[in-house]
Amino acid sequence: NFLQNILCTKNQLTSLPVLPNTLSQLLCDSNQLSSLPVLPSTLVEVFCGNNLLTTLDASSSSYYLTLKCYNNQLSSLIIGQTVQTLECQNNNLTNINFSNSQINSFNCSNNQLTSLLLGNFGLGLGNLNCSNNLLTSLNVSNLTSLVNFNCSNNNLTSLNLNGLNILNDLGCANNQLTSLSMNGLTNLTSLGCSNNQLTVLNLNGLTNLNYINCDYNQLTTIDCSLLTNLYSLACGNNPLSSIFVKNGRNESF
Repeated sequence: NFLQNILCTKNQLTSLPVLPNTLSQLLCDSNQLSSLPVLPSTLVEVFCGNNLLTTLDASSSSYYLTLKCYNNQLSSLIIGQTVQTLECQNNNLTNINFSNSQINSFNCSNNQLTSLLLGNFGLGLGNLNCSNNLLTSLNVSNLTSLVNFNCSNNNLTSLNLNGLNILNDLGCANNQLTSLSMNGLTNLTSLGCSNNQLTVLNLNGLTNLNYINCDYNQLTTIDCSLLTNLYSLACGNNPLSSIFVKNGRNESF
């Protein structure tokens, strides 16, 4: 028998021994680790969140890898081509080095990223959370498998959503957007675009929307008359002169 799993979460460990090259699962989150030993290529799960790590190299894995390294002090993170799930939120990352076409879920929120190159992710990425960073631009137009996308709390002035036809949840609040084109996003159910500089919000064709928050923009009118599934609309702190919400259900307005 060979050691395949190490589960040592929620202790006070400050270091780990050399890891065997038969290991498939390493769960060492919620300790006081400032570094990890060399990660063997056999790993499929690494959970090392809630530690004191400053650097992490997870590029050696030969198998589809789930990597959760959130809530550390990472300033350097290297991942390989087999990472499928990456949760590196709440660190000090200014960039992420990867060459990856396999990833399907990516959370890098609450870092210090100024750029994020997503071109190599191809068709597999379904969940992307890059909120609370320092991004000024972001190209997601090639990520046609995106279902959930949150880029709130950045410095974005534009956002190209062309081709994201299965997008379900869009969060782009607290940016500097002056326009937002959502043509073709017919599967969208939730839209959070508050605290931007939007003067127009075209909701035509978005008949599956049930939640909208467009507070704190520059909107003068909003038309939800064709949104038959809408149940929540927040549009405060705009210079609105008209609101159209009669949609066959809310006929009292």
